[in-house]
This record gives sequence, C-alpha cells and structure tokens, in this order.
Amino acid sequence: MNTHTKTRVPNNLRECRRKAGLTQYDVMVKLGLKSMDRISKWENGLKMPSVKNLLKLTTLYGIQPKECYPYFTLAKNSQGHCQSLKYP
Repeated sequence: MNTHTKTRVPNNLRECRRKAGLTQYDVMVKLGLKSMDRISKWENGLKMPSVKNLLKLTTLYGIQPKECYPYFTLAKNSQGHCQSLKYP
C-alpha cells in the first residue's frame, strides 16, 4: 500500500483566471502551451508554474503574483530578477 500522498500547493489561480474572464483553453493559447493539462495541474495545486509562466499568468490576469500564491514570496537573484517561489 502506498502511504505517500502529494501535498497540494495552495493557490488562487482558478479564481484569478475566472475573474479575468478566461477559460483554461484561452490561457493555454495565450501562453503557447500544447494542452490544458498543465494549467489544470497548476490550478489544482499538483504542480507549480515556473517563475516565467507565473509572471505570464499574472500579466494575463492583470494581477500581482502574491494574489495567485498568497502564502509564497518571489525570491530574487543578485540582479534583482525573480528566480523562484519560496514558501514561508
């Protein structure tokens, strides 16, 4: 018996997408993805988008990254560019 369960990453991606009036299909096309599966996994907390894709999502939704992942902060590299998400 497998007792390992995946921890879901809490987020507001679905709510943010819906507030922007977009479907998963719309987001897939605008981000240049090949399927909606990745978006579904992000919204269900099974996977996390890369920082690049998170910034694309927030631009598309017209919001700040903190609104999608309220429990996370963006870590910046020495040049001040976002490089990863950190859980407090």
